[in-house]
Amino acid sequence: MFKVWGDFSMLRTLVPFAGRGFGEGVAHPDPTSELECCTGLLVCWLLTQPGDPRNGELAERMFALLVDPAVHPTARLVAAGVLPAQCQLAGNTSRGIATRADAGAELDNERIPLEHRLMWSYEAALFSCLAPAPNHEAVAAELAAHRARSPGGIATACVRLRATGLRVRV
Repeated sequence: MFKVWGDFSMLRTLVPFAGRGFGEGVAHPDPTSELECCTGLLVCWLLTQPGDPRNGELAERMFALLVDPAVHPTARLVAAGVLPAQCQLAGNTSRGIATRADAGAELDNERIPLEHRLMWSYEAALFSCLAPAPNHEAVAAELAAHRARSPGGIATACVRLRATGLRVRV
């Protein structure tokens, strides 16, 4: 699913084929591969059919895989970046908050590549910003923590963007 990120026109044609990976009797080689497939599929479904009941079924399977110790921490963190979106759409913000809190413990895990940790940190801050009643102080603290984790080039790029006159809040 992520290969079509630059061209969403192809996404709808892929949905029927991608959904086969979640059907009954589908065997994945290991729990990490299954979670990675489910994560890509949930992103696809959230973009193309956000109200589909299968999204909830898929999310439940992903929640079960999140606690499987055999799943690589990178796959867990990436999935935990997507699941809060499904939680918000399903009206279960508290579960999204809990998922985000659990995954936050992985931010110092060196087994997870820095770019995955940074992306998750950004998505977690975005989730906080989009909460029904955001705590502005907590959001500001999350954004500051995200900026502190970022290599200097990223923070510098934000400053350069602001200098161009674009509205960028970090």
